[in-house]
Amino acid sequence: MNRTKSASAFAVALLLTTCALSQNGLVFVNPVDTVVGYTDVPEDSELSVHLDVENTGEDTLILMATRLFVDTVSPFNLPYVTNGEGAYERFCWGPLCYNYGTTSSSQNAAMLVTLAPGAIDSSFVADYYFNGVLGTTTMRYCLHGVGEEPESGACHDLTFTVEGALSVPSVNAQAAIRRLSEADWQYDMHRTATGTFRVLDLQGRVVHEVLLNASSGQIHLPHASWPAGIYVVALESEGFGRVTETVYFRGH
Repeated sequence: MNRTKSASAFAVALLLTTCALSQNGLVFVNPVDTVVGYTDVPEDSELSVHLDVENTGEDTLILMATRLFVDTVSPFNLPYVTNGEGAYERFCWGPLCYNYGTTSSSQNAAMLVTLAPGAIDSSFVADYYFNGVLGTTTMRYCLHGVGEEPESGACHDLTFTVEGALSVPSVNAQAAIRRLSEADWQYDMHRTATGTFRVLDLQGRVVHEVLLNASSGQIHLPHASWPAGIYVVALESEGFGRVTETVYFRGH
């Protein structure tokens, strides 16, 4: 899943747009702007995105969260009905994940987030469930003080797009790759001495390649420099063919 920033100029423009929506020094930090899911990727039934926010001002901020809709697919399950038809969503902020379809976080003092100058909060999570409905939904998430208009705070538009099947060819073989963390992978070629560990983007371009000279081991991927998005991790060697995994890297 997920977004690809097309160019440096676009990234700068996005950052300026995000900052323009901010008040009191509150800004989203390198926010994901587009998330792409596929109907044949089981993990994509829930598209989940973390958004970090930083207080770059001089005052301590006490914040709640509000979700606004820019555009939605149809049907959309709102007001939310359990097992109802259509896509639906929820968000988490501070100590709670709120019920599906909730517009704003609690105004109870215990549920607000206090952000000191220079601090970064990582508790915001947006979850989107396409529930069989393909297409694009854009939501605006705003962090603001109690009693303030949502868009007077820091806001960020997040687009979820769900497409049809992602066809990634693979060959069944006696080999395995396993993701240990965001950057670390384990491979096992079952006694085959040499092989190649590659990461490709969805256009088939190789973004990283490691020549392997051991039948098993671990690989650390320098993914922080890559645009956030979907990649194919492939393990190849003579004798067993190709094993692939489709993954999302956040990038920076």
